[in-house]
Amino acid sequence: MTYDEWEATVSARYKVDRLWRMRVYRLACYLSDLSWPDSQRLAAEPITREIATQLYTAVGSIASNLSEGYSRSGGRDRARAFEFALGSTRESREWYRHSTPVLGLACVDARTDTLEEIIRLLLAIIPRERVRKITRDTASGRRRPPDGDPASRSSAQRAVPSALQVLTAHCALQVGTQCAMQVRMRSPPIAQSSSQCCVLLRTTV
Repeated sequence: MTYDEWEATVSARYKVDRLWRMRVYRLACYLSDLSWPDSQRLAAEPITREIATQLYTAVGSIASNLSEGYSRSGGRDRARAFEFALGSTRESREWYRHSTPVLGLACVDARTDTLEEIIRLLLAIIPRERVRKITRDTASGRRRPPDGDPASRSSAQRAVPSALQVLTAHCALQVGTQCAMQVRMRSPPIAQSSSQCCVLLRTTV
C-alpha cells in the first residue's frame, strides 16, 4: 500500500487535529499501520517471534512520542520528546534490517525509505524546537509568550512601573512637605511626607 492510498483511508476525525499537519507524524502513523502485518509475518516464524514484538513496539512509539511532544508548550520539553521519537525510528530501522530473511529485501527497503525520511525531518525539527522562544497554545492554535515574557504579565502588573515613577517624581518635587497625591500601589499605606514616600517606594519595589 502506498502512502497516498493509505491516507485516503484515514478517518476524518484524526485529520482535524492540528498534529496531522506534521508530515513526520503522518509518516509515522502510516508506518505503524504497515508494521502490523509485518509483525504478524515475523511472529509466524519461531526464530523471529521476539523480533515481531520489538518491531511493532518501536514503530508504534514513533507516533506516540511525536504526539506527546507536540502537546507540550515548546522548547526543550518538546525537543526531548522528539528525540525519543528519533531514537525509536532508528531502533525500528534496525529491527527491519534483522527481519530481511522473512519480510524480503523489497519490503525492508520500502520501510527503510520511510524511516529515513522520518529521521531527516526530525533532525531538522529538533534543533528548531530547542531554540524556540514563542510557544503555541496547541488547544487554541494561538501563539503565546513563554513565562517571564513582559507580554505575558497582566495589565495591573504592567502598570506597576508607571505608578512607581509617579511616586518617585512626587517625592522629589515635594521634599520636606506633605504628599498631595495619594498613589495606591497594591493597597500600601498612604505616605504623609517625603521621607515616608521614600520608605514606601523601597518597600513596594
